[in-house]
Amino acid sequence: PAPRTPAPAPSTTAPAPSTTPPAPRTTIPPTTPPVPGTPPAGSNRIGDKVWHDLDGDGALDAGEPGLPGVAVTVTWLGPDRERGGGDDVVMQVAVTDGNGMYLVTGLPDGRFSVDVTGGVPAGKRITFDPQGTSNPDGRSTVTVSGGRQNIDQDFGYVGTAPPPTTPRLGSIGDMIFQDTNGDGAMGDPADEPGLSGVDVVLTGAGPDGVFGTGDDLIRFATTDQNGKYLFSDLAPGDYHVEVGGVFALPNSSNTADPDGVNDSKTQISLAPGEDVRNADFGYQPAPPTFGGIQGNIYLDSNANGQQDAGEALLAGVTVTLTGPGPDGQLGTADDVVRTTVTNADGSYFFGDLPQDEYRVTVTAGLPAGATNTEDPDGVSDSTTLVFSPPRSVFTGLDFGYTTPSTPGSTVPGTPTTVPGTPTTVPGTPTTSVVVDPTPPPGVPTGGLTGLVALDSRNSAGACATAGAGIGVRVRDANGTVVATTATNPGGRWVVGNLVPGVYTVELVPHTFPSGVVVVLDSDGVRDGRVVVTVRANAVTEVGCFGLAPGTTQDRKDPGSPALPATGSPTDAMIPIAFALVLAGVVLTLARRRPDETS
Repeated sequence: PAPRTPAPAPSTTAPAPSTTPPAPRTTIPPTTPPVPGTPPAGSNRIGDKVWHDLDGDGALDAGEPGLPGVAVTVTWLGPDRERGGGDDVVMQVAVTDGNGMYLVTGLPDGRFSVDVTGGVPAGKRITFDPQGTSNPDGRSTVTVSGGRQNIDQDFGYVGTAPPPTTPRLGSIGDMIFQDTNGDGAMGDPADEPGLSGVDVVLTGAGPDGVFGTGDDLIRFATTDQNGKYLFSDLAPGDYHVEVGGVFALPNSSNTADPDGVNDSKTQISLAPGEDVRNADFGYQPAPPTFGGIQGNIYLDSNANGQQDAGEALLAGVTVTLTGPGPDGQLGTADDVVRTTVTNADGSYFFGDLPQDEYRVTVTAGLPAGATNTEDPDGVSDSTTLVFSPPRSVFTGLDFGYTTPSTPGSTVPGTPTTVPGTPTTVPGTPTTSVVVDPTPPPGVPTGGLTGLVALDSRNSAGACATAGAGIGVRVRDANGTVVATTATNPGGRWVVGNLVPGVYTVELVPHTFPSGVVVVLDSDGVRDGRVVVTVRANAVTEVGCFGLAPGTTQDRKDPGSPALPATGSPTDAMIPIAFALVLAGVVLTLARRRPDETS
């Protein structure tokens, strides 16, 4: 707050008498004492600082410290708006923090008393309260309404400066583990190991003690190779701990949670200097479910980027499938690579695939000079990412090519069909997907979170039914995929460790249930993608994506180029045709006129 100046001297001129009669005021008869009641709810706020007035001048000067631990009582003065009227209600006894600050929120409209009621160090006397420097008594009255705030309720004290205090800091940790037998308890690490690379989000209620306000503390951690995580240097207060990055735990369910409610989050009240080391979460892997991936390789003779009737199919083309290895992440050294070749009808198939993300690449056997014209992700580089669905086959993962030869020509050669299970070939992929990026050291980061729901086309209830297992990608401003995750059983997804900036969040259609389309997203475009801004030390809520049954479903990823429009709009052609006819008539008359005059 700005330095205060003494209140002006009272005026010696009597005000002119009012000619307007005062409005009648309802009073409670003396024989009926007021009954204290519950004040209405509100959104007003009152605060601000109790400070050590070093020079005793009644003004808050630069360098003058706050007084911590001082109790300030805020009382609603009730309908009669008078102190001690019998209907007063104490709203809160706030205690100043380490900087002498206090804030009381959620106040109804009305008149309030603000009084210093305890905690002032011995030997201090008051030099200023909100009524001024003339006879300050540590008491004040203020009126607030309409969701406003008054943060001018300061109190100054002079006397011996208190010794500086250092708050005792604490910490919260411990392990995310694989609960193999689903009993909700951590067993032998050999059978139930810690899970590495899992994101954990910590949210602190901040000085106001209320979650969801502007002073919340947001921090991220990622479990180490033993499944351990730790948040240190925490002030006393309330915290939420939530496990995010569900894609790191595919096909798993939460079976151990510190509060006993298996929803991957818990609340912890941290005492000064307390070290909590039992915030453990366990996840039981679901029984494996297997699916498959199928597609065609064809000769796109008219180069229109789609397979048309009569276009030749390419046999004997090698297709490579790259999937995550034991570490569960695609793009690392333990990735597993499988290959097959297209059959006589140009088709290929990979089966026995756990639900996960895979990279499909056309690697060999194409005609000389072939150029990729259709690619499932819209980028013509003969490679795409795809989620293998459980208990079903994802079809339509097609690649088209043109060649320097005459359009429509066939491809010579004898088709080769490889029966049986595709061969597993160890190797390292040439590209990778980053699951939860690692920012440069010292750079502040933020996060994103949102919901995916399965519901009807009624947008009013589009977030009522959770959509679990839906893939979500995050791209940076250059279009590069920087994070990949999937929704948890509640339909929620979280991505952390993002450098502040602009990102695009997009759903992965390959992971949608059969026959559904996007009917709701927060920007209203309904294309399954939203552009958002990540800010430092904050988790941005992206909002809800709604999915519902539809008549068509584009199976390509967001960003696939649209087919060029052909033909011309009828409304535009009518005036053009009329103009051409009129010009012809004028030209005919012009040519005939010389003949008629001769």
